[in-house]
Amino acid sequence: RYRNWEGSRKRCKKIGGELVSIESEKEWFFLKETIQKYPTLEYFIGLKKERSGEWRWISDNSKVNATRG
Repeated sequence: RYRNWEGSRKRCKKIGGELVSIESEKEWFFLKETIQKYPTLEYFIGLKKERSGEWRWISDNSKVNATRG
């Protein structure tokens, strides 16, 4: 069954977790390798777009420092 971001976050919290925040390149590579083993078509991570247009991690409210490549 497909969920949206909010529904997925609520489900994670209900079972004692949270959506993942990717805070290092090492974490990104681990997740990239791990999620490719599952047939799921989409994944939700712990980013939230603020009204200001900034993206922030939900784990610690830190601003995402990213550039387009």
